[in-house]
Amino acid sequence: MIKSLSKIYYSKRNKKYPSVSPGFTILEIIISLFILIIMFSVAQANYRGFITEKNLDTARDRIISDIRLAQQQAQAGKMPSGCLTPLDGYRFITSSSSYEIQADCATDVSVKTVQLSSFSSGLSLTSGQVIYFRILGKGPVFPPSFSDSITLTLSQQTGGTRAITISVGGEIR
Repeated sequence: MIKSLSKIYYSKRNKKYPSVSPGFTILEIIISLFILIIMFSVAQANYRGFITEKNLDTARDRIISDIRLAQQQAQAGKMPSGCLTPLDGYRFITSSSSYEIQADCATDVSVKTVQLSSFSSGLSLTSGQVIYFRILGKGPVFPPSFSDSITLTLSQQTGGTRAITISVGGEIR
């Protein structure tokens, strides 16, 4: 019954409007395109924010890894090549656009230098911080003049920050 009614409707419609074919009007197409443009704009903005957050997280993880490297080298008492006198410890030194790991001998020996631009453009780090790890048997992890902890702030130019905290006991968060 339904098939016969639909055949009648379509046959009558085609006879009544023979030049009209089924399809979309220009207004329906424009509205659909407008909705798609809005959806893609929102998706692109969310994607940019996601990429910024991931770049910050990746840079933070690599900085923490390098701080742990300095800490482990100091605890092991590992002397780098170029260190001619007894090793006292390792320094992790920050500037706004880079950081460096140095071995503390009679002369400071650079172990590793990293530019923040190698992670992502627009990154900056708390400048002028020096984290000092002494070798075992030479006192605490930090010299006594330090407070309970040191906090480094990693910032993205387009927004977003990450904090890295190093406690006197050597815990890195």
